Amino acid sequence: MKLMHFVNSLHTYVMTRILHSSELEFDEELQEADDLERIMAIHNTYARRIYERCLLHEKMSVVKEAVTRLLNLALVLHSRWMDGLEKLSRSSLADMEVEFERCHVFLSSFLSSVVRRGSFVHLESFAASLAS
Repeated sequence: MKLMHFVNSLHTYVMTRILHSSELEFDEELQEADDLERIMAIHNTYARRIYERCLLHEKMSVVKEAVTRLLNLALVLHSRWMDGLEKLSRSSLADMEVEFERCHVFLSSFLSSVVRRGSFVHLESFAASLAS
């Protein structure tokens, strides 16, 4: 359930804070554009905003790595589940749970910390979701 909660939280963050909010900001700024140069500048800002919010900026590389590990963990669990329960050992489940907890605790504490400092405010809802 914890892994599913993480995946759902990440999905919600991507759909609401990255795609929806960024598009609304883009549309609002675009309405005020009065020439091609301004439209290009607005588009560049939009693309940069998406890039940063998708955790692709170098400053967020540790977060991206933890998110990637958790998503890979979900894929491994799915693959082993599809191979059959008899091939899914308690030991491998325990190892996956340890890896999940390690990454989840790191993400939750790191994101809460940067949001408290006022950095990366777009991550506030994702951080809150991971903390719950």
